[in-house]
Amino acid sequence: MQLFNGEFNISFHRCKKDQCDRCVQWQVMEATGQLTVSERTRRDEHILMKTVTRQQRASDMADATSNTLLVSFDLENMFALPRMSASSAYYRRKLNTYNMMALVHKNKQAYCAVWSENVGGRSGNEIASAVIVLLKHILLDHLEYEQLLLWSDSSVPQNRNSHISYALQHLIASSKQLQS
Repeated sequence: MQLFNGEFNISFHRCKKDQCDRCVQWQVMEATGQLTVSERTRRDEHILMKTVTRQQRASDMADATSNTLLVSFDLENMFALPRMSASSAYYRRKLNTYNMMALVHKNKQAYCAVWSENVGGRSGNEIASAVIVLLKHILLDHLEYEQLLLWSDSSVPQNRNSHISYALQHLIASSKQLQS
């Protein structure tokens, strides 16, 4: 990387990190002097919970046994196709495309499920289907694991719903390899 940056003046694009809407709101309130004592307390509790969650994930990664595989998944930002900057095409109807990504922490291997809005949207059913397809591929590539430990964000329409719960129960019940 130093060779590219130093010798050729080329650098790699750094991905933007998503920021929580609440955190951004509190940053704006603090910058404009509108952050009240009660809002400051809520912000501090929020940051504490975020820290506890990160510590738990780090603990899960460190404590993963030889038969447990830690997988994180998230629906990435949708992107519109075609990508054009010409104004006549920019404002026309585009095809939205979705990307569900899963990361296996043990070997940093990424898996993606990509679909467009003509196939499905981003409701609980579509997300559950994408997660199950990804997990089946992950299990095929990691036959020695009997347990999955899953991490995702707390988006209710995408991850915290009955569709995901039932799909995961069905995956466990139908898999000869997976125990939990």
